[in-house]
Amino acid sequence: GSFSITALTSNTTNDTTPILDWEDATDGITYDYAIDDTSGCGSPIESGNTASSTYTVPGALGEGTYYLCVTANDAVTNTTDATNNNYTFTIDSSAPNTPAPPTDAGTYSGTTITIDWVAPTDTGPSGIASYHLQVGTTQGGNDLFDANVGNVVTKDVTGVNGAIYYARIKAIDNATNESLYSGNSNGVTVDGTGPTTPGSLKTAPDS
Repeated sequence: GSFSITALTSNTTNDTTPILDWEDATDGITYDYAIDDTSGCGSPIESGNTASSTYTVPGALGEGTYYLCVTANDAVTNTTDATNNNYTFTIDSSAPNTPAPPTDAGTYSGTTITIDWVAPTDTGPSGIASYHLQVGTTQGGNDLFDANVGNVVTKDVTGVNGAIYYARIKAIDNATNESLYSGNSNGVTVDGTGPTTPGSLKTAPDS
């Protein structure tokens, strides 16, 4: 009967010895598997036969994109290929580069602070997925904001009038590898109080 490769929880992983999985074929007695670094599984870097529908790669695979092909064999030599043969998965075990410190302006005439940063490169093949931003009243602090903001390079946060805030950021790639935190921003002062109203003008008496 037909079956499909399920392989990994995510098609991108930082596990260099991943567990590969496929459904049980209705009449499958054994399974031929092939792992290749080129599409089609024509020249596999690893192959074999197993009675299980789960296979753990024994030796570490390098970073890159791989293809998995599985064929089920029944008791009388009939074979059935997985419906999604040439299943693609990517291994990325390298953290992204550390981002540069976020930028901010020296003083905000309001309580909304805009934090900007530049996307770093990902040294592995999976690409940047999101960023974790911390904003606090001390360098490295997170008492104002501490959360993943998604795959964006700017974030507005609301501060308290009169406070000085510092921000830092780290990058997370699609294989869940995390960079180190960036350095801290220069610091931004929140000034939401307008100038006081001048007193009434008084004219000097005539001399």
